[in-house]
Amino acid sequence: MAVRLLLAPAAAGKTAYVVELARDAARGLASTPRVVVPAHLQARAWRRRLAEAGGAIGVRVLTFDELYAECLNAAGEAYTELSEPVQYRLIRAVVDGLSLEHYAPLAARPGFIGVLQRLIAELKAARVHPDRFLEAVDALGGEPRLRELALAYAAYQERLQAQGWADRAGLGWLAVEALERRAPRVGHGWSLLVVDGFDNLTSVQLALLQLLAGRATETVVTLTGTAGDEGRPLVRRRFDETRQKLEAALGVKGEPLPPRPPLEGQAPALAHLEACLYRAPA
Repeated sequence: MAVRLLLAPAAAGKTAYVVELARDAARGLASTPRVVVPAHLQARAWRRRLAEAGGAIGVRVLTFDELYAECLNAAGEAYTELSEPVQYRLIRAVVDGLSLEHYAPLAARPGFIGVLQRLIAELKAARVHPDRFLEAVDALGGEPRLRELALAYAAYQERLQAQGWADRAGLGWLAVEALERRAPRVGHGWSLLVVDGFDNLTSVQLALLQLLAGRATETVVTLTGTAGDEGRPLVRRRFDETRQKLEAALGVKGEPLPPRPPLEGQAPALAHLEACLYRAPA
């Protein structure tokens, strides 16, 4: 299984390079290369660039949410995904069923449920299980403001599991568990898996990528940056942290983008912006 983490500055040809990789991988027709991008807007742009490059049959351009669904389907597991309004009403019902004290003045307000929605999504993206969250809160002294949040998270997750439901954030968690425990063959036979255009990855995304990279014939991840970025503009620290996480998860070192297309093709205006944006004061 070949795994590569390709580094290059902004607008230096990373997407153009992996577009050609996907086209090459799709020429056999029996192959279905998969390309994962951050959002549907980037997916449309990627498909447009693929068409402009000459097109290819069978290249799948996905978001991580769509990749989670594909993995779950391949594993033979089905869940009813809650829409955000339904999830909101479920969290409201859970909160109404708890005897909150610290948050009692806020519990009836719509904004409180919205905050809980975002908190639950962040916890699931970081693969923080409700029981672990509650244990951590208790280990810190069981502060009421944290303990009530932990209890709400646990009660909400229990309701989901009892009904066979899943929220959007939880689909990634379920996909990782399915591939780890019940579907060891999902991803085998994939000719190419590309992850392009990200500046950060959640713990769940990293876990899924680690599993699939060990199964696909070739995995390529692109990231903005170059070797030796330490001490460079502050804006690059985010990319540097992401690079370190990817290197640890995939067991590879970042390498420069191959010289097709050439790195010197970077747009001068973008090169100047990247070099100067948020530069640390001397």
